[in-house]
Amino acid sequence: EKGLVHTDMFFLSPMKHDETLTKWRWQNVKQVGLRASLRTGLSSALVKDRIVMFGGVCDKEGDEEDPEDSDDEGVEDSALFYNELYSIHFDGERATWSMVNYTGKREDRKKEEETVAGEKEENCDEVKKMEDMSIETQPEEPKTLTVESGAFTVSSTIGLQDQNGSGGGENSKNGDDKKDSKLFNIPTPRFNAGLVYKSGKLYLYGGMVETGDKDLTLCDFHWLDTHKLDAWNTIIENDQQKMEWVAEDDDLSDEDSEGEEDSEGEEDMDTE
Repeated sequence: EKGLVHTDMFFLSPMKHDETLTKWRWQNVKQVGLRASLRTGLSSALVKDRIVMFGGVCDKEGDEEDPEDSDDEGVEDSALFYNELYSIHFDGERATWSMVNYTGKREDRKKEEETVAGEKEENCDEVKKMEDMSIETQPEEPKTLTVESGAFTVSSTIGLQDQNGSGGGENSKNGDDKKDSKLFNIPTPRFNAGLVYKSGKLYLYGGMVETGDKDLTLCDFHWLDTHKLDAWNTIIENDQQKMEWVAEDDDLSDEDSEGEEDSEGEEDMDTE
C-alpha cells in the first residue's frame, strides 16, 4: 500500500447575500510562486494577512522495506524531514507562496563577513602558489611522435593533460544548508510541531521525527521575530541526543505473555 499526497488548496467562504452565515461553500485556490515540495505534516499559523508553514515530512521513493529488516540497527530513514519556513499570501482565490529568507543577526553577519574575507585571502594565496607550481612544472613544448608501420603512418601529440578536478557542487550546497541552519539557529527538521503567532513573534514547540524504526517526540521550544526575521531564538534546547528509547506497552506485554507460557510449560513437565 502506498499513500497519496495531495497538493491542492481550498478556501471556505460564506455564500453571497447570506446574512445568517448558515450557508458556506468550498472554492479551489490557484497557487503561484515558490511552492513547497511534496510533503505532509506542515505546521501552520496565521500571521496578520498571511499564513506561515514550517517543516513537514515526505516518504522516500522506492520499494517498501522488508518488515524483517526493519529491526536491524542502522536502518536507513524511510522519509525526508524539512525545517523550511514558507509564507503564503492570499488575495481572494489566489495564493502566493514564498520561502522566508533569514537576514541574520548583526553580530553574526559581521563575523560571517570577516570569515568570508579571510577565506578569500587564503584562497588567493593558494591560487598564487598553484600558479607558481604550474609554471615551474610546465613542459617546454608538446612533442609529436610519429610511428611508421608498413603502409600506415601514425602521428600523436604528447603533452600535459588538464588535471583540474571537478567542483564539489552538491557537497558545497549541503555544506551551505548546514551552515545556514547553524548561523540562523533554525530548529531541526520535524513534522506536526506546534506553531502559534503572538505579539509579533512566531513560537514553535515540539513535533515528531523518525530515526530508523523509532518515532521520537521533541520538546524543544523556539521563537522568531517576524519583523526582523533575523534568526530563531531558543527557549528550551533540543535534547534529542539525551532521549532513551522505551519499548511500547505491546512489546512489554508480549514479553510477559511469553514468560508466562514458558513457566506454565515448566510446571506441566514437573507434574508429569
